[in-house]
Amino acid sequence: MLAKVSVLLLLLNGFIWAGLRSLDILLLTLLSALVGLAGLVLGRLARRHLRRHQGRMGGESLALIGYWGNLAMFILPALMFSYAFAMGVLRGELL
Repeated sequence: MLAKVSVLLLLLNGFIWAGLRSLDILLLTLLSALVGLAGLVLGRLARRHLRRHQGRMGGESLALIGYWGNLAMFILPALMFSYAFAMGVLRGELL
């Protein structure tokens, strides 16, 4: 079940980027990074749970897709957020 939720959070992240692209880039990247982090944690928990119960099982590939996909969707928006925040501070738009 955790593996399915992790992949659904990856899909939700795509919907966030498609639906909220008119939102401010700071809020969009922060929201995307948080959803990616939640999916990353759930994917890791699902993989650990499946490994504890009889080794390789049916949902492990789904857990791996959720883990690695959400890892990418956590790192990239986090980098974009930090860049946009730094540029906002340097330009005087923030703080």
